[in-house]
Amino acid sequence: MDTTIFRIDGFGEYGLDVDHSPGVGGYYVKLYDGSYDASGFESEREAREELEELELIASWRKVKV
Repeated sequence: MDTTIFRIDGFGEYGLDVDHSPGVGGYYVKLYDGSYDASGFESEREAREELEELELIASWRKVKV
């Protein structure tokens, strides 16, 4: 079972994976479009930074040159 800590509406979330295996980080990041779903982050900060980076990359892709 996952517990959401932070959500970016319409984009994704990070949270605590309460069923994580011992020795593996207990935080996850997932995008709502299904393109990214990862667990094993060691800290909330690491998971938040990953989600923020993914959001930044997605915003770059929306910019047309």
